[in-house]
Amino acid sequence: MLATDRPTITTSVIFVSTHTALLLYGLSLSYYFGGWQYFLAHPVLLSYLLISMAFGVALLHAMTAQDSAKNRSYLNITITSYIFLAFVFLVLTQAISFAPLPEFHFDTFGEGDPRTYSQPTTALFGLASILFFLQSYQRAFWLQLFWLLAAFFCLYLSMAAGARGEFGATVLVLLLVAIRKPLLTHYSLIVLFLCAIGIYLIQTGLWQEISILERFFYLIETQSFGERDRFIYESVNLLKEQPICLLSGCGLNYFQNHYGNTFGLYPHNSIIELIISYGATIGTGLAFLTLKGIWKAYRSEQGKESFIFYFALYLFILSLKSGSLVSITTLPVMLVFAFVACHKPIKSL
Repeated sequence: MLATDRPTITTSVIFVSTHTALLLYGLSLSYYFGGWQYFLAHPVLLSYLLISMAFGVALLHAMTAQDSAKNRSYLNITITSYIFLAFVFLVLTQAISFAPLPEFHFDTFGEGDPRTYSQPTTALFGLASILFFLQSYQRAFWLQLFWLLAAFFCLYLSMAAGARGEFGATVLVLLLVAIRKPLLTHYSLIVLFLCAIGIYLIQTGLWQEISILERFFYLIETQSFGERDRFIYESVNLLKEQPICLLSGCGLNYFQNHYGNTFGLYPHNSIIELIISYGATIGTGLAFLTLKGIWKAYRSEQGKESFIFYFALYLFILSLKSGSLVSITTLPVMLVFAFVACHKPIKSL
């Protein structure tokens, strides 16, 4: 059962069958309403959907595995080693320098336009910060201090990488961890670290060189959300113009086809795209079960110990600002949380 053990073969079959049925229904509607042309033009999109099924099963197994100190230790060591090697690689390739604070050197866009941020790099070190913050809940004070310092260092690297959404999702998840696991020592150290870092950046004037702060100020000044506000408006307008989409759904990639967009100009919000693609009944139903599963898992022991839970939650949060159903992670994450919602209370991850 999902509550205590790894998924049985039956559970895995049900999950794969549900995922397959959703994909086939979405692809059938896509063929009928015109979104299929994007799969013909970019066959790799179909491979994303196939890989997403494998990702979903793996995430389901990881999310519902019986908790044990041995499993957690193995996971933490593996991910920590990967993060360390990634950081060493960035240093050796001079993709990051220290002058005096860590600073990334990105490639350029076409025609020499300088790149000022990296979403994957922001996400990588954001997830590292979340992992280390979870590990900081140790009995020994020196271990708490060590992992908190590691978490704050990775949080700075995530901020330095410059992607606003990924960094914002990191901060939100860290706040959820701190709320779920209140510890006076942590709160005191966090306030101390933030005050010390803030005073240092302000006194030295280095805060003006942090690109993500410039990008946040730009967003406030211009009220420009990188066209995401336009996508939301157009998505709502589409549902008004095409009520059939609310009734039965219009299939994968219909939004782009309706407005004559390239594939990359999708709604950028997983719930809205879910309703456009699958209709109000399936779309809102799956969205509700997803949120219920998140809340259920957060209130269980998962919300205290499991990095896998917060990893899945992080992916879901990102899907609300830039997610696409035609991807490897978005639909599987929602289905896994929906499965969690439909089973008895989870004792552990």
